[in-house]
Amino acid sequence: MTAEPWRTRLIAACSLAVGIAGWLVLLSVTRGQIWLTPFWSVLLAIALVCSGALLQRLAQAHNRLEKRVSELEALQEEAWAATALLQVAEAVGSLTSLDEILEAVVRITPILVGVDRCTILLWQDESQEFVASKGYVRQHKAEPIFAGLRFRPGDVPLLDELRANATPTVVEGAADVDRIPATLAQEAGIGTLLALPLRAEGEVLGAMLVDYMNAQDHFTDRKRTILSGIGDQAAMAIANARLHDAQREEVWVSTALLQVAQTFISSADLHENVSKIARLTPLLAGVDRCMIFLWERENSEFLPYEAHGLNKEARLAFDGLRFKPGDMPLLDQVVLQQSHVVVENAADSDLIPQSLLRTFGIQSVLAVPLISKGELLGAFLVDCTECPTRFSPRRISIVEGIADQTAVAVENARLYGTVLDRERITQELRLASEIQTSFLPESCPFLRGWEIAADWHAAREVGGDFYDFIPLGRDRLGLVIADVSDKGVPAALFMSLSRTLIRAAAQDIRSPAKVLQHVNELIMADARSNMFVTVFYGVLNRNTGQLTYASAGHNPPIWWRHSAAAARVSDTSSLTPSEGNETESQMTLLTAKGVVLGVAEDIVLEERQVIIGPGDILVLYTDGVTEPINGQVEEFGEERLMHTIAEASDRPCSELVRLIHDAVTRFVGDQPQFDDYTLVAVKRQM
Repeated sequence: MTAEPWRTRLIAACSLAVGIAGWLVLLSVTRGQIWLTPFWSVLLAIALVCSGALLQRLAQAHNRLEKRVSELEALQEEAWAATALLQVAEAVGSLTSLDEILEAVVRITPILVGVDRCTILLWQDESQEFVASKGYVRQHKAEPIFAGLRFRPGDVPLLDELRANATPTVVEGAADVDRIPATLAQEAGIGTLLALPLRAEGEVLGAMLVDYMNAQDHFTDRKRTILSGIGDQAAMAIANARLHDAQREEVWVSTALLQVAQTFISSADLHENVSKIARLTPLLAGVDRCMIFLWERENSEFLPYEAHGLNKEARLAFDGLRFKPGDMPLLDQVVLQQSHVVVENAADSDLIPQSLLRTFGIQSVLAVPLISKGELLGAFLVDCTECPTRFSPRRISIVEGIADQTAVAVENARLYGTVLDRERITQELRLASEIQTSFLPESCPFLRGWEIAADWHAAREVGGDFYDFIPLGRDRLGLVIADVSDKGVPAALFMSLSRTLIRAAAQDIRSPAKVLQHVNELIMADARSNMFVTVFYGVLNRNTGQLTYASAGHNPPIWWRHSAAAARVSDTSSLTPSEGNETESQMTLLTAKGVVLGVAEDIVLEERQVIIGPGDILVLYTDGVTEPINGQVEEFGEERLMHTIAEASDRPCSELVRLIHDAVTRFVGDQPQFDDYTLVAVKRQM
């Protein structure tokens, strides 16, 4: 067995101050002997190892240094960007004038970012166009971008793209003809351009254009970021300035209208007041003349009423004017639109006859309707005589406000002349209400073993709803609830007729269906109006609880069944109504086929029967109970009525009626009552 050659190792560590940099290993090849390397060779080996380690360490340190430098440069760029945006914020933060804000932004942007030019174009909603509002250039020989130009949709696709997408876009001069027409780009001398949308609260207010006139220059990511920030700040400042201007205009308009209101307060004479308004309007609205026409309903024509600013010849012509439909297209347009009409260049318009243009020398005119409570009372015209003029929104708002107050004054003057008549009518309505109330039952009848309660509220002084209890012997009681189609006095008269006919027919005819059919024959035989009445008529046997009924198109009464409620004690949420008497539902709608009375002859009504059991509740009502609406335009509805009945089913009948009315009142809140409210509740005692 041969022994393996024996190897001896001499290992030396090469270290640096920062740690071990490497190892020097010397090996012998002779068994049992160490091979001794000459001293200089050892030193050379050590030096080589150590220098390699040092280079490795230096490379690592260099990488760390480069990373740190990059981080510092990024922080420096962020700080510079923040400083630039802060300077912009400070420059525009204290300004409220739109012109000053635009001037500050276009001047400071080239200085901070190093671009050649900056221009702001604002979008005008009225004229539907971009307008180059402010521009600045660092080179005095150059012109701002698009200086003094206006662009409608389609003129410059780049601007249309900004409005649609609100995304910054770079344009390489004339090379991008799809965004900027080549001739326009060449005339503007665009090299490389960045277009930024000025967007605030989701609305594009305009565009900020910055560019390098040298096409070799480009926008770095850092500059794009800063410019986007400047654009955002500019947009917010523009929005605030416009809001400030709008508030100032609102104050001015309010002050002007207050002066008009004070004029009307000082006197009740219509002609005197309108004459003052005609004199005030040119001063408040900045127009030359004012002409007021009133609408004559009987002859369907506009008549001159008052004017100011006309010379003697024009005044004589004004007093002789009469405008029937078709004579003055401008006034026809006002009547058709029910809103103001502007003619900025009367000579080019077909709304004003040439004869009037020559007589009155009209250049531009604003016509506003006089409308009060939806009724046309006249027209308010103001015009400018020296040259065609554009009517600003503020000027239009002032004239519209004056016209509105003038319309109210005209309406009030007309009403003032009928005050005594109205007082007389009010007195007559009050008397009619007392008479109508006397037709209703003075109190609910007493039936042993039963509770009966009723509630009635007219929407006006008199109404068309009614209810009645008709005694039909010892054990039978007629229950009537009805709703006339109209409101007010006509409905009250028709209600009185219907009630009288039903009571008379019920005494001779036992069948509820035949009673209503007979009443319809009587109404149709002498009907001269378009009114009709819905009726539910039932005959209740107080001993057996049997209810025989018919309906002439009326709301089906609600029958709450105590026996079904007891069976559903573990599921009180089940209030789904059924029709007729075929199920064991807690709630049943007493439906029966039939049409309203007073519309068609030879009608046929269905007659049905149910048994009102102990603890059961029968609720008769008109649509004034279920159809009231709240502020959210939601109806009270049958479902809420059913829930109210179920919740108060253990209460006395009179309290049930009160609770239903309270529930409806709470539901509608401050909404006015628009229909008569009638409800009858019948409860069989246990």
